[in-house]
Amino acid sequence: MFFAVLTLIVLASETNSQVVPYEIDKDYWFSDSHTIKTNSGWTFHIQELKEYNITGKVGGVKYYRQEHLPFSPADFCIAWGKVIEPPHNEWGNFTMLDRGCDHTYTSGDYRIELDSEYIDRHLANNHLIPADKKIYDKLMSIKEGDFIEIRGSLVIVTGENENGTYLEPWTSDTKGTFRECEIVLTEQVEVLEMPEEYKKKPGFLEKIKYMDTDEKRGIVSITMVAVMLFILIITIFLLKRK
Repeated sequence: MFFAVLTLIVLASETNSQVVPYEIDKDYWFSDSHTIKTNSGWTFHIQELKEYNITGKVGGVKYYRQEHLPFSPADFCIAWGKVIEPPHNEWGNFTMLDRGCDHTYTSGDYRIELDSEYIDRHLANNHLIPADKKIYDKLMSIKEGDFIEIRGSLVIVTGENENGTYLEPWTSDTKGTFRECEIVLTEQVEVLEMPEEYKKKPGFLEKIKYMDTDEKRGIVSITMVAVMLFILIITIFLLKRK
């Protein structure tokens, strides 16, 4: 019998808005707390590795409809610390990849880049496995920009299909290593109030602080022209009054 080994590399042709994930308790269901079955003949087994919780801002959301991973309908790219504080919250960009995410600064923005090592320690892509329908619905309602807390367990998932196809162990990172991802059996999720330190926006003087030399020269030039025009207008006004 031929056994096909499925990989986790997915070439998604749909845009995120076009993806309709498989639905828990309809397309797949938990037969017990660590076993998932599907209408298409799959049986998946979940092994918990360690407890997990994360709190931060959702920088990106991507939905999936994958027959070999029907139980993981979404990835959340979550960031915390300086990555989401001003001025970085204004000019940092999150990009959702296929089962991954990245954070970059757009070329030409203010020169505020955090070093890559810091970003690596304050950014996580979470493959989410809702534990029940209530959690599934909550996850589906969360959007980019929400400040959330997720609690659950990091897991390994294996599986086999009645047709002989099987899923190689899908194993969560447990060390917080960037470019790896957390696979989370999600048992709690809450949308929280955004902390005040993350709501602030950089003022004009702070923006100047992060400008490069050419940008600062441009600001100085514009300011000088404005001052000269103001002096000229005042001079003309005074001359007319004589």
